[in-house]
Amino acid sequence: MEQTASSSYKTKVVVKTLAAARTGAEITNLLFEAGQVRTDTARERLMRIDDGLSVFTEDAPREAMLGPLRAALNAGAAGDDWVRALDSLHDDLTAAVQSNKAHPQLPLVLAGAWLQASWLTSSALERAGAGPAHELLYHPDVGHYFQAYIEARGSDDLPNGMVLPLKTTLSELHTLSAQDPMPAEDVTKIRASVERILGAL
Repeated sequence: MEQTASSSYKTKVVVKTLAAARTGAEITNLLFEAGQVRTDTARERLMRIDDGLSVFTEDAPREAMLGPLRAALNAGAAGDDWVRALDSLHDDLTAAVQSNKAHPQLPLVLAGAWLQASWLTSSALERAGAGPAHELLYHPDVGHYFQAYIEARGSDDLPNGMVLPLKTTLSELHTLSAQDPMPAEDVTKIRASVERILGAL
């Protein structure tokens, strides 16, 4: 089928939206692997993060953002050094998101990182059967931003058929994670909900 100009634009926006969320997930993967990350694995993840951020940032600020991670990788660092480098990247991304010049899809990098962290954390809690689930999983500011983004731009920025399931799942995730203490069965529900979102992305 021949693409119209508008459908071609729609495709490009969808690709950028998904790239943002996937880039955030890669950042979280590096954070959760701190202390045991293999150099080749870290190098591959950093390459994917660089590729993902190149969609939303100019070369110079992106290199500044990724500089601490590159330095940590070249020094063979792990553990706390990785965490500090990732903290620096998170701070730079947050500042970029809050600036007036931010790319429209850039905030979804943070949303993707939050979703991946929620999935990894809920999976670990599910296996362990205990833990501070509410403290680890309840991040209403990020959740509210993601929900507002879907409401405002979802029909333009996301693939057809994804908007309603995302809205439903995000609402469920917010309600479940707000509980303190959180029942074990709801940790399982959160893991399944986030898994559905990540699967769609």
